[in-house]
Amino acid sequence: MDAPDSASRVFCSRILSMVNVDDVNAIILAQKNMLDRFEKTNEMLVNFNNLSSTRLQQMSERFLHHTRTLMEMKRDLDSIFRRIRTLKGKLARQYPEAFNHPLSGQETSCQLEFLDWAQGIFSRARSDVYSEHLKVSKDKSQMSPVLAPQSGPPQGG
Repeated sequence: MDAPDSASRVFCSRILSMVNVDDVNAIILAQKNMLDRFEKTNEMLVNFNNLSSTRLQQMSERFLHHTRTLMEMKRDLDSIFRRIRTLKGKLARQYPEAFNHPLSGQETSCQLEFLDWAQGIFSRARSDVYSEHLKVSKDKSQMSPVLAPQSGPPQGG
């Protein structure tokens, strides 16, 4: 039974002698370096994902705020234009001759009166809209538009 023992020992010793210990140590060192790199990369990606998630949440809130502001402005403008159409209809009934004749170089006094009146209406409507205009906050990092406080009733002709 000594022969198989010696044969297996010889086989194992020859296999072990084929493998260079320095090469194995170099491979292990390279694998450790790669592991360190992958761990650092993974940590950087986790930090990036956390930062991205935070920024997405902030931007989503700002986007929602801006969307609401735009929707309010649209409702205000729709209301203004609806009032203008109503007033235009009333004026068309009161001053039909101003609406029947196209404006040329020679307007009638009625047309001029209407134009002055309409210009006053439009300037008041513009004043209403722009009194609630958006201004950029002084903190450039936030850059969030806010509604300007209204100083009083709009002035217009």
